[in-house]
Amino acid sequence: MIYPDYTNSIVNLTSSVLKAFDANSLYSPLEELDDLKKYKNIIFINLDGLGFEYLQKYGQNSYLNQHCLKKLTSVFPSTTAAATTTLETGTAPQQHGLTGWFMYLKDLGIISTILRFKSRYGGLTFSNNNIKREDIFTQFDVIPGFRKNNHGFKNH
Repeated sequence: MIYPDYTNSIVNLTSSVLKAFDANSLYSPLEELDDLKKYKNIIFINLDGLGFEYLQKYGQNSYLNQHCLKKLTSVFPSTTAAATTTLETGTAPQQHGLTGWFMYLKDLGIISTILRFKSRYGGLTFSNNNIKREDIFTQFDVIPGFRKNNHGFKNH
């Protein structure tokens, strides 16, 4: 098992993007990305499951490997749901609370397929039942869109 290093992980990657837009984060940004502020646009592509070792072994001559700055750790638990939510919120699972694909939502009394934003059984989407993302998630979502204002960042 590889344990996360929350000074060198995907949460620090999101912190680097936040720093580039003058927003604060609970976690320190990566030194290798200190120059992000000079870019007008930042494109973030998440290749879920593509590990550093795999890239080193099978992608030695690839564009991705040639432009790889460093190896990062993920989060704990290192599930898709936990890691993706970390990239979206800039917080580790210990803050955002999503640890797996299926999550029990006590206030709704259901087991959810959380990343698909629907109930596990019956397939009812939350949005069709007037349940909004902010009704479930308490962490700030940094990915859908940033807009600078006098108070830092706001989601829109």
